Amino acid sequence: MQLRQLSFLSSIALSIALLSSSWGIATRAENRDRSSPETLFDRPLKPSTSKSAATKPAEFSIAQTSTEANPEESEPAEPNSEESIPADDEPAEANPTEANPEESIPADNEPAEANPTEANPEDSTPINSAILLQENGKLEDGDATFDSDGSFYDTYTFVGRAGQSISIDVKSEEFDTYLLLVDSEGNTVGENDDVADGNTNSRLEVELESNSIYTIVVNGFDSEHKGVYSLMAITQLGTGDLQATLSWNTSDDLDLTILDPNEELVSFETPSVNSGGKLDVDANALCESTTTTPVENIFWPPSKAPKGSYAIAISLYTRCPASQTPTEGQATEPIEFTLTLTVQGTTETFTGTVDESNNFVTFPTAVY
Repeated sequence: MQLRQLSFLSSIALSIALLSSSWGIATRAENRDRSSPETLFDRPLKPSTSKSAATKPAEFSIAQTSTEANPEESEPAEPNSEESIPADDEPAEANPTEANPEESIPADNEPAEANPTEANPEDSTPINSAILLQENGKLEDGDATFDSDGSFYDTYTFVGRAGQSISIDVKSEEFDTYLLLVDSEGNTVGENDDVADGNTNSRLEVELESNSIYTIVVNGFDSEHKGVYSLMAITQLGTGDLQATLSWNTSDDLDLTILDPNEELVSFETPSVNSGGKLDVDANALCESTTTTPVENIFWPPSKAPKGSYAIAISLYTRCPASQTPTEGQATEPIEFTLTLTVQGTTETFTGTVDESNNFVTFPTAVY
């Protein structure tokens, strides 16, 4: 694999293209679906009855918004697959500059001389899975209930992509859990009562069929079942000839964007392109049920990546929650991120920072 820096002119050209085109980052605030959680359930949920029709209704609706987890109630559950490290304001004015893998972007915003360094070989491996959600919660009196059986429920939402594989686990030592996954149209994508005979925890393993805002419903078997629980959702990351994985350690909404040799842009607005590139994981998007171990992943499947140069850009869309978005002149801490880039089996890791004054960072182009 060969790596080369984006020239200053290339950096400026890429930023202009991204910010001025109809599918660029600058238009994202207008194009995003900003429906409140209440509008996600205009249609009643219709789960198949894993138990009996008398205990779990054949038709019900949800009105409550997503529930904030109580981090002190219980310890988080351990994931059931191999763990890996794994937001409504207009975005700030972009200030393009090339990334310095070891330092923050210079204050004068002049393009820094990139100095990419290969990561520790022990860490230079593709990231194949990530934590999508990790929450602790409690079903208790005062929570929303289903009219049919009086059982309590909490909801958590996330942005999912077509083809994304997700494993969801809900565990509790205090009650019999019931788990559902619902899309933005109110259709039940999957549900589970018991993992196995004698195990009243719940698990779902699904491959999403469409781009949508999905809702995880954590429910008790009936009105008597309530208490502390843990929720863990793990997503598999797409891999191939070219894979770029962005990770950071805050609940903010960062964006990963790649321009391929055919000048097709893989981004939040266009998660898949004709060349085969796909954004399959977009953590903290819409500030939905955020995690502090988020990732975004763009990949081209084996034998699909076109030959040529790929321009990679990382930007800060918004702080999460949106109420934390600073006013003009207010100081904020830069957000550190890591970009793990794999090309034809060779992996390198780069680091950088973004904030409101420097929210558009370009990295070396991968030459395939």
